[in-house]
Amino acid sequence: MNLSKKLFLTALAPMLIVLLFGVFAVWQTNKILNEFAFVSENIDSNTRMALEMQVDFKEQIHQWKDVLLRGDNPDDLAKHWAEFQRLDQKIDLDGAALVIKLGKSRTAPLVRDFLDLHKKASDGYKKSLDVFLASHYNIHKADNLIRGIDHMPSENLVIIVDMITAESDAFTQRVMKDAWRVAIFNFFGMIVTSLISAIIFRRSLKKHVLSPLGILFGFARQFGAGDYSQRINFKSGDEFGMLTGTFNQASERIESLVANLEISNLRYRSLIQGIDAIIWEWDPRTNTYTFINQRAEELLGYPMSSWISEPGFMRKYCHPDDFAASQEKIFETLKGEITGEYTCRTIAKNGTTIWFNNRTKVIRDEQSNTTSVLGVMVDITRMKQYEDRMTYLSSHDELTGLANRNLLVDRLQRAIAHAKGVKDANVLMQNTSQTMKFSAYNAMGTGSMAALLLVNIDRFKLINESLGQQLGDEVIKSFASRLQTIIGTDDTLARLGADEFAIVLRDVFKPEDVVETARKILRLISLPLEIAGNSLVANCSIGISMYPKDGDNASDMLRNAGSALTRVKQQEKNNFKFYTEEMNAMALASLQLENKLRSAIENKEFVLYYQPQVSLSENRMIGAEALIRWIPPGEAMISPMSFIPLAEETNLILPIGEWVLREACRQNKAWQDQGFAPFCVAVNLAASQFSQPGIIELVARVLDETGLAPQYLELEITESVMLRDTELVIKNLERLHGLGVKLAIDDFGTGYSSLSYLKRLPIDKLKVDQSFVRDISIDSDDAAIVAAIIAMAHSLKLSVIAEGVETETQLQYLRDKKCDEVQGYFYSKPLAADRLESYLSSSGLLGNPQRSALTSEPC
Repeated sequence: MNLSKKLFLTALAPMLIVLLFGVFAVWQTNKILNEFAFVSENIDSNTRMALEMQVDFKEQIHQWKDVLLRGDNPDDLAKHWAEFQRLDQKIDLDGAALVIKLGKSRTAPLVRDFLDLHKKASDGYKKSLDVFLASHYNIHKADNLIRGIDHMPSENLVIIVDMITAESDAFTQRVMKDAWRVAIFNFFGMIVTSLISAIIFRRSLKKHVLSPLGILFGFARQFGAGDYSQRINFKSGDEFGMLTGTFNQASERIESLVANLEISNLRYRSLIQGIDAIIWEWDPRTNTYTFINQRAEELLGYPMSSWISEPGFMRKYCHPDDFAASQEKIFETLKGEITGEYTCRTIAKNGTTIWFNNRTKVIRDEQSNTTSVLGVMVDITRMKQYEDRMTYLSSHDELTGLANRNLLVDRLQRAIAHAKGVKDANVLMQNTSQTMKFSAYNAMGTGSMAALLLVNIDRFKLINESLGQQLGDEVIKSFASRLQTIIGTDDTLARLGADEFAIVLRDVFKPEDVVETARKILRLISLPLEIAGNSLVANCSIGISMYPKDGDNASDMLRNAGSALTRVKQQEKNNFKFYTEEMNAMALASLQLENKLRSAIENKEFVLYYQPQVSLSENRMIGAEALIRWIPPGEAMISPMSFIPLAEETNLILPIGEWVLREACRQNKAWQDQGFAPFCVAVNLAASQFSQPGIIELVARVLDETGLAPQYLELEITESVMLRDTELVIKNLERLHGLGVKLAIDDFGTGYSSLSYLKRLPIDKLKVDQSFVRDISIDSDDAAIVAAIIAMAHSLKLSVIAEGVETETQLQYLRDKKCDEVQGYFYSKPLAADRLESYLSSSGLLGNPQRSALTSEPC
C-alpha cells in the first residue's frame, strides 16, 4: 500500500469514528424522543381510555344508583360491569404490550408505573362496584352506600388524574434530564472521540510518516558524515519502504564502492610507494612538485619536504649537463604532445650519478589550460651500465679486455683501407714528379701492406684441463699481457677463442717485419710461466696472411690466415707459416672430406681390421686390436690419420665409435660361435666418446645385444681422458671394470697426467706409444723411458704391451725388459676379418704365431 492511501486511511479513520459517534448520538437522542413520543401517545390514549371509562363508569354508577333507587333489575348493572372489565383488561394488555415493546429502554419503567396506578384505580373501582353490588342484595345498607357512591368515582377520578398528571410531569422531567444527559454525553463524547481520533491520527501519522522521515533523516546525517555501514531496519510496502530499500541498496553499493576505493587507494598507494620508480606531479605555474613518492628519497637521498617545498628543485638534482635538455623536453611537451619521454642523468645527495628514463604526461582542464604534469622516473642506471657493458663486450673479450672478432674485423678492414689509401697517395706523388717518396713505400713498390697473424696456443686444452678452468684463464691473461708488449699503438691485438689470438699489423713495409714479429711471439709464449706455484712452458703456432697478396678484405684474410695456422699445427707446431694457395685448397678439401664422412656414416662405408697382439712369454697370439678403415665405393682406402682427427673435431667420432664398439663385439662373438678359441679384442674409446653421458650403459647394452662375454672386450683410453674430471673418470672406469671388461691406457707416456693417479685407476694394462719403441735401439732416452714404464707397470701389477714393433732388435730389447705383449708389423699388419679367420683356422690360435703367414697379408 502506498503512502497516499495510508495517509487517506489515517485521516479517514478518525473521521469515521467521529461520524459514527455522531450517528450514535443522533440515534440515541432520536430513540429517547421516539420512546417519549410513543409512551406519551400510549399513556395519553390509555389515560383518555381510563378517564372515559371512569366517566362512563361514573355515569353507570349513577345509573346504577338510579336503578337501585327505582329498584330495577340489576342485570343492566352486570352488563355495564362486564364492559368495564373489558376496558380494564384492554388497558392492562395494551400496557403490558407497551412494556414488552419498550423492553429495557428508559421509558419502560414509566409505563409500568402507569399500569400500577391504573391497577390501583381499577382495583378501587372494582372494590366500589363490589360494595355497590353487595348493596344490591342488602337493600338496607343501600342508603349508606348510595351516599358514598356519589363521591367515590369522582374522588378516584381526581386521584387517578392527579397521579397520572404527576407521573407525566415526572416522566417529562426524567426525559428532559435524559435528553440533557445525552446531550452532555454527546458533547463530551465528541470531544473525547475527537481527541482519540487526533491521537490515532497522530500515531498513525507518526508511524507511517514522521517515524520513517526521522529514520531517513538520521540515516541521511550518518550518510552525510561518511558512515556507509548503517542500514535502515524498516520494512514497509509504501514509498518509504521503497525509499528505504533504495537507500539500503545505495548504502551497500556506496559502502562496497568506498571499500573497493579504499582497497584501490591502498593498492594505489602501495603501488605508488612500492614501485621501483619515482612518481611525481609538477605544477608549471609555481615550478614546484605537488606530489612525490617515497622512492625519490630512497633513490636520490633528498628528503620529501625538499621536493615539495622548494621551487625549481629540479635544478638541484638534475645533472648540469642534462638540465637544459630536460627543461627543453618538458616545455616541448607542454606546448605540443600530451605525453613525452626523455633520458637524463641525476646527481644523488651522496654525489652518485643515476640515469633515469623520464616519461611525462600533461594534464589539461576543459579549457585546454595546463594544470599539472605527471611523470614517472625509472632508474635505468643498470640498463645503461648493461648497455655499455654489452657495447663493450660486443667489441671486446670479457676475460682479457682485448678486441674480439667483431672489433678485429673492423680494425682489419680499416688497416686494409689505410693501406689502399697509402698506395693511392704514392701513385699521386709519383705522377706529380715529386722527388720525396712517401714514407710508407715498400720494396715491392705496391704501397703499404697490412698483415694478420693468428696465434694458437699448442695443446692448451690439456693445460686447461690439468690446471682447471680458473687457472687456465690466468694463463690466457698472462699470454695476452705478453702479446700486448710487442704490438704498436696502431696495431690491434684480439682474442678469437679459448686459446687463439689475432694480431693486425698496420703500416707493414716488408714481409721481413712480419717475420720478426712472429719470432718475437714464439719467444714470448715459450718463456716459463708461473701460475699458482706451478711452472708452465707452452708453445704456439702462427698462421699469417698479407694484404694485398692474400686477400683484399677481412673475410679472405681471416680464412687464409686460418688455413696457414692449420697447416702449421698439422706439420710441426711451435712455428709460423705464411698463407699459400695450396693451403686454401687443403681447407676446401677438409670441408669436402667432412661432408663425405657424414655420408659414409649413413652409407656404412667403414670396415674393421684387426692387428694381432702377441704374448712374448708364450710366443702366441692372445688378442687383437680393432682398427677402423674407410673404403668409399669405387675408391681407395682412406687412412684413419686423414679422417679420425676430423671426426673428433666435428664430433662425428661418437656415432663412428659406437659402430666400432658394436661391430668388434659382434665379430668376436661370431668367431667364438664358429668354434675358434676365445680371445680379447681391444677397442679404442675417444676422449669425447668416453666423456659422453651414458657410455657405461652403451657398453653394457652392446655386450648384451651381441652376447659377448665382457672379459673378451678390452677398452683403450688415452691419457688425455684422465686430465678431465679425474673423480668422474675414476668413477666411470670403476663402473666399466665392474662390468667385467678389461681397461688399458693407450699412448702411455705422451700426456701430462700425474703418475700418482695411475695407482687409483682400475686398469689392467699400459700400452707404450710407438714413438718410444721406434728408436729404442738407437736412442738411449727412449730406451730408458720404455724400461721405466715397464718397471713401473709391473710394480703396480699391471701388464705392458708395446706397439709399433717392427724389428728383431726392438723385439729383443722388449723381451729383455720383461715386456708382456707386443703388436706391430714385425708380426702382422692389421688384417681384414676374413684374413684373420684364415690364419685362425690354420694355426688354431694355439701354436706359434707363424710370422711369415701373418705378415704375408696386405694391410
